[in-house]
Amino acid sequence: MKNALPAFSTGLFLELSIDSKSIENLLMHPFKQAICEQKLGYYFAELLYNRKKNPEDIFLFNFDSENNKLYFAFVPNNFTTEYYTSFSEILKLFCYYKDSTTDYAVFASTLPAVYDAMKLDKKKCEMMHANSNSVDLATKWVEKYWSLANKKVFPSAENAMKIEGYFDKNFQEYYINFLDFMSDN
Repeated sequence: MKNALPAFSTGLFLELSIDSKSIENLLMHPFKQAICEQKLGYYFAELLYNRKKNPEDIFLFNFDSENNKLYFAFVPNNFTTEYYTSFSEILKLFCYYKDSTTDYAVFASTLPAVYDAMKLDKKKCEMMHANSNSVDLATKWVEKYWSLANKKVFPSAENAMKIEGYFDKNFQEYYINFLDFMSDN
C-alpha cells in the first residue's frame, strides 16, 4: 500500500467471475504460507480459523453458482503490510483461474475508502489508480460485506458453516480438514 495503513477496518474486497471447478483448482494451488499441506485453500481456512483468537477478523468466501461469481473479503482487525503482500500474490492466482472477463479488486476500508485498486484479467493482474469506478465497486462490496452480518455482527466460523450458501462448498471442505489438522497438533 502506498499510504500508511489506517486504524479502522481495512481489507481486500473483490467479486470474481469464476466457475466452481476453477475454484476447486484455485484452492488446491500450492501456497507456501499455509501451515497445513501448503495449499491456498488451507491458508484461507487458517484465516477463518484465526477468528477464534481474533473475532474481529472477518473472512468471507461466498460463491454464487447461478452467476459463477465469487465474493471474497478479508478484513482483519489489523491489516498488516504482510497481509497486503500475501494478497497481492493471491490476486495473481485469482487471475490465473478466473474466466476471461475483466474483474477488479480493492484494498479498502469498510467506510469505504479505497487505498489501492487492481484490475484482474485472465492471467494478468495490474495496479490501477483509485477512481470513481473503484470507489463505486468498493461501496457495492462493502454493502455486500455488511449484508452477511446480523446487526454488524458476523457469525462465528462454526455458525457460518451451518448457514446454507454462506461459504463455498469447496472451501468448507478445506476448513473441516483444517479443523482436523489443528485438533491433531
